[in-house]
Amino acid sequence: SEMRIESFNCGKQVCSNYPEIQKFIDSLEELKLPMSEGYAKFPAHNPIFNAMMDMVGNCLGWKSQPFVIPEKGRVLEMTGDLSKTMEDGVRAFVEIEIGNEARVFADLVKFDVASKLETYDFFIFILPGKISASKLGYAMDFDSFLRKRDFFKKFITVPLIVVEIEPDSEFDLNQVIDDPSDIAGRWGMKMSRRFII
Repeated sequence: SEMRIESFNCGKQVCSNYPEIQKFIDSLEELKLPMSEGYAKFPAHNPIFNAMMDMVGNCLGWKSQPFVIPEKGRVLEMTGDLSKTMEDGVRAFVEIEIGNEARVFADLVKFDVASKLETYDFFIFILPGKISASKLGYAMDFDSFLRKRDFFKKFITVPLIVVEIEPDSEFDLNQVIDDPSDIAGRWGMKMSRRFII
């Protein structure tokens, strides 16, 4: 299925100038949703899905956990998920929000901070589609973001694309592990990346 993209403040037009951004989005489209019944309340494995997207970015030369606030005046340890500087110097910043609906507003604030401090120029916000969101748990899905578009628009001051990630297929983690408790508990990025490798 074609990934849906919603544009704010000419985001799509900016994006169309950068094949690297398109390549990153296309690569995300190929991911499968990692499932693990018994891991948590919801069947999809959130940390592993996050780590998969992180690794896709890294393979294409994107940096993980970029700081929003430059070192010199860093009053808060605010980070995003991925970033990359384009050949012409435009700095792109990616936030993936497959966790908690309540974080969406904080993510928009982050974009604003990065723009006002001139750390980043262009922003990519990745949200799960309806089906994935229902399996991941408490995430806000792409459609529900669109329904609130008029409200969110008031707080989006940056060139931004919102990208829906809705994998066509799933991958059952329980087939590759002996005991579901092996992947239970709170997983961090390091653990998830090691598991995938």
